[in-house]
Amino acid sequence: MPLAPVAATPHILIVGPDFPAKNVQELIARAKAEPGRLTFASSGVGNSDHLCGELFNLMAGIQAIHVPYKGGAPAVQDVIPGRVAYYFAGMPVGLPLANSGRARALGVTSRQRYPAAPNVPTIAEQGLPQYEATLWNGFFAPASISPELAARIARDVEAVLKQTETREMLVKTGAALFEDNQANFKKFFRADIEKWKNLVKATNLKLE
Repeated sequence: MPLAPVAATPHILIVGPDFPAKNVQELIARAKAEPGRLTFASSGVGNSDHLCGELFNLMAGIQAIHVPYKGGAPAVQDVIPGRVAYYFAGMPVGLPLANSGRARALGVTSRQRYPAAPNVPTIAEQGLPQYEATLWNGFFAPASISPELAARIARDVEAVLKQTETREMLVKTGAALFEDNQANFKKFFRADIEKWKNLVKATNLKLE
């Protein structure tokens, strides 16, 4: 049973510094002009960055070839020089590359802009308004938990998350506070499961 949300971390869509596309719209246009020729990297089949890419391709209506790697580091090594077109990198990997100029950030996968990268637009505001994909965490309990205890835990978690020290710690780990209440968290949890289940079916993914 979902009790309380804690934090969510988006991925960041990066390309090499010399890649022609400067934003998401240009990337989509290029992919549509060359169907089946662009490639996107991931750190492995079925990983979150892979699913971010598949969701992007499905919602944008493009055909791009998935290139899985054994981890994020080798994926980046091929994206930066342009051997692979784009990569939905985790924030701890992608953001430093973008900040240093070694890669170009085209967008973030959260619905709102990422606090540590306010100048990087979301993918949702670049023509795919329903696009959202984040790594998130929260508190859960067995379905048998009493309503009173569930409500108490939710209140306690909310109180801790309001503390300055907690917020600062989350920012240091690259996470953004999951601003929501228990009722909405339950809806989000169920909707998120359904979204990824539908994606796997629609794209006929074989997860490892």
